[in-house]
Amino acid sequence: MRLLERITYVALISVSCLSIWALTRSQFLPHSERQESVASPLQGKSITLGDVSWDRAPQTVVLFLSAHCHWCKASVPLYQKVSTLHKRTKGAFQFIAVSSGAEGDLLEFLAANLIEADRIIPAKTANLGIRGTPTVLLVDRHGTVVSSWRGALNNSDESALLEALQKPPLRSDARR
Repeated sequence: MRLLERITYVALISVSCLSIWALTRSQFLPHSERQESVASPLQGKSITLGDVSWDRAPQTVVLFLSAHCHWCKASVPLYQKVSTLHKRTKGAFQFIAVSSGAEGDLLEFLAANLIEADRIIPAKTANLGIRGTPTVLLVDRHGTVVSSWRGALNNSDESALLEALQKPPLRSDARR
Protein backbone atom coordinates (compact mmCIF):
# COMPACT_ATOMS: atom_id res chain seq x y z
CA MET A 1 0.00 0.00 0.00
CA ARG A 2 2.81 2.42 0.84
CA LEU A 3 4.47 1.91 -2.54
CA LEU A 4 1.22 2.72 -4.37
CA GLU A 5 0.86 5.97 -2.39
CA ARG A 6 4.41 7.05 -3.25
CA ILE A 7 3.90 6.34 -6.94
CA THR A 8 0.66 8.34 -6.85
CA TYR A 9 2.35 11.30 -5.14
CA VAL A 10 5.25 11.30 -7.63
CA ALA A 11 2.79 11.15 -10.54
CA LEU A 12 0.73 14.06 -9.10
CA ILE A 13 3.83 16.18 -8.50
CA SER A 14 5.11 15.44 -12.04
CA VAL A 15 1.78 16.38 -13.65
CA SER A 16 1.61 19.55 -11.54
CA CYS A 17 5.10 20.62 -12.56
CA LEU A 18 4.37 20.01 -16.25
CA SER A 19 1.12 21.97 -15.97
CA ILE A 20 2.86 24.91 -14.30
CA TRP A 21 5.60 24.88 -16.97
CA ALA A 22 3.03 24.86 -19.82
CA LEU A 23 0.97 27.64 -18.24
CA THR A 24 4.04 29.80 -17.60
CA ARG A 25 5.27 29.31 -21.15
CA SER A 26 1.92 30.21 -22.73
CA GLN A 27 1.40 33.27 -20.53
CA PHE A 28 4.82 34.89 -20.41
CA LEU A 29 6.60 34.22 -23.71
CA PRO A 30 5.93 36.75 -26.47
CA HIS A 31 3.59 35.56 -29.21
CA SER A 32 6.34 35.51 -31.82
CA GLU A 33 8.18 32.86 -29.82
CA ARG A 34 5.08 30.75 -29.35
CA GLN A 35 4.06 30.47 -33.00
CA GLU A 36 6.75 30.40 -35.63
CA SER A 37 6.03 31.81 -39.04
CA VAL A 38 5.93 29.34 -41.88
CA ALA A 39 7.01 29.95 -45.48
CA SER A 40 4.18 29.81 -48.01
CA PRO A 41 4.13 27.57 -51.08
CA LEU A 42 3.39 30.74 -53.11
CA GLN A 43 6.98 31.94 -52.76
CA GLY A 44 8.60 32.28 -56.19
CA LYS A 45 5.29 32.01 -58.07
CA SER A 46 3.53 34.67 -60.12
CA ILE A 47 0.12 35.61 -58.75
CA THR A 48 -2.82 37.72 -59.83
CA LEU A 49 -4.93 39.67 -57.39
CA GLY A 50 -8.04 40.99 -59.08
CA ASP A 51 -7.16 44.13 -60.99
CA VAL A 52 -4.07 44.98 -58.92
CA SER A 53 -1.33 46.49 -61.06
CA TRP A 54 1.94 45.23 -59.59
CA ASP A 55 4.06 47.72 -61.53
CA ARG A 56 2.63 50.74 -59.68
CA ALA A 57 5.47 50.33 -57.17
CA PRO A 58 8.75 48.38 -56.98
CA GLN A 59 7.15 46.00 -54.48
CA THR A 60 3.81 45.26 -52.86
CA VAL A 61 2.94 43.99 -49.40
CA VAL A 62 -0.15 41.77 -49.48
CA LEU A 63 -1.57 41.16 -46.03
CA PHE A 64 -4.14 38.36 -45.84
CA LEU A 65 -5.98 38.58 -42.52
CA SER A 66 -9.20 38.35 -40.57
CA ALA A 67 -10.56 40.79 -38.02
CA HIS A 68 -11.37 37.81 -35.78
CA CYS A 69 -8.01 36.02 -35.99
CA HIS A 70 -6.04 35.85 -32.72
CA TRP A 71 -2.64 35.95 -34.46
CA CYS A 72 -3.77 38.85 -36.67
CA LYS A 73 -4.65 40.84 -33.56
CA ALA A 74 -1.37 39.89 -31.90
CA SER A 75 0.49 41.09 -35.02
CA VAL A 76 -1.11 44.57 -35.07
CA PRO A 77 2.14 46.32 -33.97
CA LEU A 78 3.92 44.95 -37.06
CA TYR A 79 1.08 46.03 -39.36
CA GLN A 80 1.17 49.49 -37.80
CA LYS A 81 4.91 49.70 -38.53
CA VAL A 82 4.30 48.68 -42.15
CA SER A 83 1.50 51.25 -42.45
CA THR A 84 3.67 54.01 -40.97
CA LEU A 85 6.55 53.08 -43.24
CA HIS A 86 4.17 53.06 -46.21
CA LYS A 87 3.03 56.61 -45.44
CA ARG A 88 6.57 57.81 -44.84
CA THR A 89 8.06 56.31 -48.01
CA LYS A 90 5.35 57.37 -50.45
CA GLY A 91 5.44 55.16 -53.53
CA ALA A 92 8.17 52.80 -52.30
CA PHE A 93 5.63 49.98 -52.03
CA GLN A 94 1.93 49.25 -52.30
CA PHE A 95 0.09 48.00 -49.22
CA ILE A 96 -2.90 45.76 -49.90
CA ALA A 97 -5.06 44.01 -47.32
CA VAL A 98 -7.03 40.93 -48.29
CA SER A 99 -10.00 40.14 -46.07
CA SER A 100 -10.68 36.50 -45.29
CA GLY A 101 -13.98 37.48 -43.69
CA ALA A 102 -16.48 40.28 -44.15
CA GLU A 103 -14.85 43.29 -45.80
CA GLY A 104 -16.63 45.67 -43.39
CA ASP A 105 -15.15 43.85 -40.40
CA LEU A 106 -11.65 44.27 -41.82
CA LEU A 107 -12.26 47.95 -42.56
CA GLU A 108 -13.25 48.48 -38.91
CA PHE A 109 -10.30 46.42 -37.66
CA LEU A 110 -7.79 48.40 -39.72
CA ALA A 111 -9.32 51.77 -38.78
CA ALA A 112 -9.47 50.90 -35.08
CA ASN A 113 -5.78 49.94 -35.16
CA LEU A 114 -4.66 52.94 -37.26
CA ILE A 115 -3.54 50.77 -40.17
CA GLU A 116 -3.95 52.35 -43.60
CA ALA A 117 -3.82 50.16 -46.70
CA ASP A 118 -4.02 51.28 -50.33
CA ARG A 119 -6.78 48.78 -51.00
CA ILE A 120 -8.88 46.16 -49.27
CA ILE A 121 -9.84 43.17 -51.38
CA PRO A 122 -12.26 40.37 -50.42
CA ALA A 123 -10.62 36.92 -50.34
CA LYS A 124 -13.14 35.46 -52.77
CA THR A 125 -12.00 38.06 -55.33
CA ALA A 126 -8.33 37.47 -54.54
CA ASN A 127 -8.55 33.70 -55.09
CA LEU A 128 -4.95 33.05 -54.00
CA GLY A 129 -5.68 29.77 -52.27
CA ILE A 130 -4.38 31.09 -48.96
CA ARG A 131 -6.00 29.30 -46.06
CA GLY A 132 -4.26 30.55 -42.92
CA THR A 133 -4.28 34.01 -41.40
CA PRO A 134 -2.26 36.03 -41.06
CA THR A 135 -0.26 35.59 -44.26
CA VAL A 136 2.15 38.25 -45.54
CA LEU A 137 3.37 38.27 -49.13
CA LEU A 138 6.07 40.50 -50.55
CA VAL A 139 5.49 40.74 -54.30
CA ASP A 140 7.77 42.33 -56.92
CA ARG A 141 6.64 44.61 -59.76
CA HIS A 142 6.09 41.57 -62.01
CA GLY A 143 3.63 39.86 -59.64
CA THR A 144 6.12 37.28 -58.37
CA VAL A 145 6.06 36.43 -54.67
CA VAL A 146 9.56 37.29 -53.42
CA SER A 147 8.98 36.41 -49.76
CA SER A 148 6.05 35.00 -47.86
CA TRP A 149 5.16 34.15 -44.30
CA ARG A 150 2.18 32.49 -42.67
CA GLY A 151 1.39 32.94 -39.00
CA ALA A 152 2.68 35.45 -36.51
CA LEU A 153 6.11 36.58 -37.65
CA ASN A 154 9.00 35.99 -35.28
CA ASN A 155 11.40 38.86 -34.57
CA SER A 156 13.87 37.98 -37.32
CA ASP A 157 11.10 37.67 -39.95
CA GLU A 158 9.60 41.00 -38.84
CA SER A 159 13.03 42.62 -39.20
CA ALA A 160 13.54 41.02 -42.63
CA LEU A 161 10.18 42.34 -43.86
CA LEU A 162 10.75 45.87 -42.56
CA GLU A 163 14.30 45.91 -43.93
CA ALA A 164 13.10 44.75 -47.36
CA LEU A 165 10.56 47.57 -47.42
CA GLN A 166 13.15 50.20 -46.49
CA LYS A 167 15.73 49.40 -49.13
CA PRO A 168 15.20 49.47 -52.88
CA PRO A 169 14.51 46.03 -54.34
CA LEU A 170 17.02 44.42 -56.65
CA ARG A 171 16.43 45.27 -60.28
CA SER A 172 14.60 42.29 -61.70
CA ASP A 173 13.80 43.94 -65.05
CA ALA A 174 16.92 42.37 -66.60
CA ARG A 175 15.56 38.84 -66.27
CA ARG A 176 12.29 39.59 -68.03
